[in-house]
Amino acid sequence: MKAILAILKKEFIHIRRDPRMLPILFLAPIIQLLLLGYAVNLDVRDIPTVVCDQDRTPQSRDYLEAYFQSGYFSRRGDVARAGIRPVIIDPKVRVFYNPDLKSRNFLVPGVLGLILMIMTMMLASMGIVREKETGTLEQLIVTPIRPGQLILGKLLPFLVIGVIDVVLITSLVVFAFRVPFRGGVLTLGVQSLLFMLTTLGLGLLISTFSRNQQQAMLTAVFFMIPMILLSNFVFPVENMPGFFRAVTALVPIKCYFSVIRGIFLKGSGWVELWDEAVILAVFGAAILGLSVARFRKRLE
Repeated sequence: MKAILAILKKEFIHIRRDPRMLPILFLAPIIQLLLLGYAVNLDVRDIPTVVCDQDRTPQSRDYLEAYFQSGYFSRRGDVARAGIRPVIIDPKVRVFYNPDLKSRNFLVPGVLGLILMIMTMMLASMGIVREKETGTLEQLIVTPIRPGQLILGKLLPFLVIGVIDVVLITSLVVFAFRVPFRGGVLTLGVQSLLFMLTTLGLGLLISTFSRNQQQAMLTAVFFMIPMILLSNFVFPVENMPGFFRAVTALVPIKCYFSVIRGIFLKGSGWVELWDEAVILAVFGAAILGLSVARFRKRLE
């Protein structure tokens, strides 16, 4: 028992001496709980509703007031008719881009964004940290290779892997799951490259803060879980509180999900998706630029 207690003491000392691990161990669960408790919401609320009150009595008004106080419906107007022609309302729901209401048509294309984010971010962060653990990164530093050449050489293979993943996953989504692909292949490819600038930049940035692969993996998960929850992948952003809706503007994968679903289901092209392309380009340039600057500084 003394030996076990000694090992426990040693492990807690290691954790205490590593300031990077403490936020991941204690702050990450709190953030995830807050997101799941407040932002993730599948409740149906504020349904736009138009009222036709033929009775027009205090009782009918009280009934409607209680109806709208429930929070499920939001009053948008009243239908009024003169005289006594009864109003005939024939409500019909028309779904433009997924008329069969198949959930896989909505969810499966989003898996492309998840896999692309996970693969490129994890590979970039852990691949570079692995060089630190084995000592080969220091060997590369003392060679005549310039920092920019080293960074480009490290990131390009992961970019190629990401492109291959896009081709494979898109083929499976279309031919195996029979999800319609109504947009252009070139549009999807360019938008995916812009998105990968962000994920590779995040992976490179994580590698500059991590000492080993375990830290890199935990830090990547720390970033990915909130991004997935706030990305509009499953949980609609419209149902989130105002603060979290504002935060989602800083989540690049949310923009990429709009691109993927627009291309697959709506047949959107550059006319509809140019603003998402600009946002992804700005995100990618900023994050990748910051990551390269920090990595270059550490190399020098």
